[in-house]
Amino acid sequence: MKKEFNFNHQNNKYILVETSMPTKECFSIDDKKLQFDAKIFYESVFADVNEHIEIKINDICKYSEGVDASIIKNSKHIYDTINNLTCEICEKLNTECFCIK
Repeated sequence: MKKEFNFNHQNNKYILVETSMPTKECFSIDDKKLQFDAKIFYESVFADVNEHIEIKINDICKYSEGVDASIIKNSKHIYDTINNLTCEICEKLNTECFCIK
């Protein structure tokens, strides 16, 4: 199973959108609160996984001049965290649940 998501910053939040459903936001983090809900993330990204999984996350954030530097810095950090966490979860699922090494 392969999935692909786009990571972006829109409407004061960082969002993940599955590329197969581009109008449906599947996970978000408010850019003021910056709270990551692990349960919602897992359910949004991995709920339908029942076989070997590969997930690609594209960082498609584009910022115009004048955007607060903290938004850009946070965006990079959040993307890296989500991408690394996703890779680790995929690896665990593939080796421990689907016996693929």
